[in-house]
Amino acid sequence: MFCIELTNHCNLRCPMCTLGTMERPAGFIEPDLFREVVDQSRRFGIEVDWFHIYGEPLLHPRIEELMAYFREHGLGLGGISTNGLILNRHRIHVLKTYCTEVLVAVDSMREEVYRVLRANDRFSELCDKVRLLIDQAAGTGLRITIQYLQTRLNPDETQADFEAVFGRHPHVTYFTKITEQFAGGEDFTLQELPRLPKQNCPKLHHFLGILANGECVTCCYDVDGEQSAGNIRESNLLELWNGESRRRQLRDSAAGDFSALPLCDKCAGATVG
Repeated sequence: MFCIELTNHCNLRCPMCTLGTMERPAGFIEPDLFREVVDQSRRFGIEVDWFHIYGEPLLHPRIEELMAYFREHGLGLGGISTNGLILNRHRIHVLKTYCTEVLVAVDSMREEVYRVLRANDRFSELCDKVRLLIDQAAGTGLRITIQYLQTRLNPDETQADFEAVFGRHPHVTYFTKITEQFAGGEDFTLQELPRLPKQNCPKLHHFLGILANGECVTCCYDVDGEQSAGNIRESNLLELWNGESRRRQLRDSAAGDFSALPLCDKCAGATVG
């Protein structure tokens, strides 16, 4: 999984997310840096999966320029993950013109649950915007994934609850995500689900992310880059993936030594189920 963070600005402060504890300055990836990372990903055959680690990608003021460049030069899915609340006709135009995949984190069709998980009272507005997106994207090649989150607040909620509101469409799929415990975030996990031992965490083995400031992280929960594997301004993607910093992280994790892995040390382990 290779992700590029467009911004760590966000319009929400969800309680399960550690963005509220973030210490690095909020900012936007510079277009020149974005183009360099996209060019490297193609050169090294490393497909871009998502333009998201933290923050709301659609807040980037030059989102159309960035997505147009990726459409012409990029490699991979290049999906956008959004909370949906800032969708409007212009941003929908950008998505359907330059993107092939957008994930909207609706999370629950129960307004009282959504209000807790997303810490706002704009549920009806969100539903209207998702309906507009579904309608505008029909026939354009843009695939829409609507995420619903399984938590201890809504363990019996199903895809049928979402289909009852948004319907069935050839370009829309529904995806169930089992919430995990972010270090520093509130715990909404289903308590009966087991967790992987930390030394078996798949993230160090399968995740690479470039934060908006250029830091390379090997875990999607690393909000501040405290376990950085280096900076893309000083190394290339292949060097970061195969470099000594990441190799040391793998060795320490496998040995159960988290003294140099403070983020892993605080983590409860990946939820499985």
